[in-house]
Amino acid sequence: MKDGNFHALDKNKKCVISYKKAEIEVDVCRLKLTIGERLKDLRVAKKLTLEQLSTEVGISKSALGKYESDNGKDISPYSISMLADYYGVSSDYLMGRTETKKSPKHSSA
Repeated sequence: MKDGNFHALDKNKKCVISYKKAEIEVDVCRLKLTIGERLKDLRVAKKLTLEQLSTEVGISKSALGKYESDNGKDISPYSISMLADYYGVSSDYLMGRTETKKSPKHSSA
């Protein structure tokens, strides 16, 4: 790998980055995922392809791919709502406003 690239998470959930032969540890809790990264992580965790997800939620494969690659820049409120409901997370989680994944609708009372 080239210097400066992400290497791996160590057992303490630290991101280890090598830069010019020096290792730097970054606290993962401080790294904020983008909407696109969150969407992709959720899809991959469910072992779904974009095509399968498209069929499940009724959003085109190309739109879903764009949301993941463009970091959700042009995502509609409707799509955020549909995807949040499908994954059982809050819209605030998808938009990066909270790190709490669970939607109040899906929490056990």
